[in-house]
Amino acid sequence: MIFGIKTISIWRHFPAIYALPFVLATTQFPAVVAVSELLRWVVLFFGVLMALRFKFRRGGFQRGISTTIDFVLVVVLALFLLSSLWSIDAIFSAQKAVSMTLLIITSFWTLWRYADSYSEERLLNGLLFTVVGILAANVTLGWFLGNPMLVGRFRGFFLNPNNIGILAAVAGGLSLVRWLDRMTWKNFLAVAIVMSNLVLAGSRASMLSIGLVTFFYIGRSLLASRARGTLFGFLLAAGGLWFFQTDFFVTRILRAYSLADASNRIYFWSLAKNYIAHRWWLGHGFGTDIIIHDYYGVVLSDLGLRGAGVMSSYYGLGVQIGIPLTVTFFALVWGYVLGALFIRFQYAKSYVYAAIVAGGLVVAIFEPVLFSAGNAFSFLFVVVFMLLVRRETYRRRGISLGPHGELAKSQPAGLKTWRGP
Repeated sequence: MIFGIKTISIWRHFPAIYALPFVLATTQFPAVVAVSELLRWVVLFFGVLMALRFKFRRGGFQRGISTTIDFVLVVVLALFLLSSLWSIDAIFSAQKAVSMTLLIITSFWTLWRYADSYSEERLLNGLLFTVVGILAANVTLGWFLGNPMLVGRFRGFFLNPNNIGILAAVAGGLSLVRWLDRMTWKNFLAVAIVMSNLVLAGSRASMLSIGLVTFFYIGRSLLASRARGTLFGFLLAAGGLWFFQTDFFVTRILRAYSLADASNRIYFWSLAKNYIAHRWWLGHGFGTDIIIHDYYGVVLSDLGLRGAGVMSSYYGLGVQIGIPLTVTFFALVWGYVLGALFIRFQYAKSYVYAAIVAGGLVVAIFEPVLFSAGNAFSFLFVVVFMLLVRRETYRRRGISLGPHGELAKSQPAGLKTWRGP
């Protein structure tokens, strides 16, 4: 019970419930968006309340702050909140920092604990059940609800084709590797649904992300089983070569006329450089990349531009907290991910999660998605990053996991674990 509310039923199905408002908040329907934006706060507060109920304990840990990553997260979140002291909009920055803190706590403590109790597989099944279900509705019913096309690209009932892209960037990578590991019809259907949405939306950054995940997966498959890796590589290469020659690819996805300026992103990045130059040391405050144009009196429509923030999470963080902290942050994140890919690649699950995170970091070059707790990308991306950290942490500490990523019942002598809610 939390505040008199029985939580066990909600807890069992929490991943599916958790994903719902993040996805629906990016649709075209004002009433649905308004309710979903409220429900995002509800699920995040519920996640924090569950973490409090567990006393922030996770499998094998007797303290809430017990890993190096935990310490780094606390420091980063504290810096985000402190930036409100010099922010161009203190209240806005504080609100953004608080929402990001709720997202991190829910992911790194509550959903981590869920994976301990029920398994990684059940956690991902719940998240993908909601995401794939909504994308299935979009690709079938989206043609008849709202205005399905925007500038020649499919969006269905989503607000923007890029909303499909950023959602599919992580969901597509997860669905693909799950199908490659276990070629069941359910896994294939999930891949088909996500990829059909992505191809119709024509999101190039997300396709690049999934291509990167596929490359890493095949590379490791070649090391583990040369025959299997070669077969995967040949089939994907043949399919890719055929697809690249179709008119659909040339007109809807390649869109050569927009490659030179990366669909106007070059102009956004030029603006970002100018903004950063004014406050390169500490930035303008966390979350302010969304309001930075107004602060400097830049009207995007007058420049013929349309987009959110400065159209990059990297430039966006530079605008928010300055160059030194931005470089430090991304060096730490990329260093951790590349270590799992190239130094500790023998650990299959960690490797797959690292590949998906790397793909997400590539998408973040072109989209302002990493540092907003409410978008359709960050909630799923942070969960995958959490699962990578969880695997790496348990491996180093000798904590055993079951076949589906749950805490194993048998643990080393003297190791205390907590299971269940």
